[in-house]
Amino acid sequence: MAETELLRVLVASDEYRARAAQEVKREWFEVPLHLELFEALVADASTPDTDLPGRLSPDALELWNELREAGGTLTDAVLDDHYASASEALEFRPLWREYQKLTDPSQKLTRKKELGAKYARALRKAMQWQNPRPRSPQ
Repeated sequence: MAETELLRVLVASDEYRARAAQEVKREWFEVPLHLELFEALVADASTPDTDLPGRLSPDALELWNELREAGGTLTDAVLDDHYASASEALEFRPLWREYQKLTDPSQKLTRKKELGAKYARALRKAMQWQNPRPRSPQ
């Protein structure tokens, strides 16, 4: 989800493409198709996105077209929020997996505090996924 959300922002905004080229690591991507599109988008942030189709596989081109349609109406505020949330989630993902492997309760508590200090939003989401609250009947 975070990979797709970040790509949607990058497809919609040259400014965020340039920013992601500096801030987002390719290792954060797990889906090969998403990585292909990410690398094409940030390879040369000054290249117009209209030049991308010739550099993409058919599947990546289809994804790019879908994301262009989906991101065309995003406001600057929404782009900023989605970029921040998605990039934080991608950076946080491998750290969360390391945290989940910890078995010592004191180590887990210390690490959770460290993660919470830097990745508050991502940690909150991860904790909700791990411990979903039962919904009350409506």
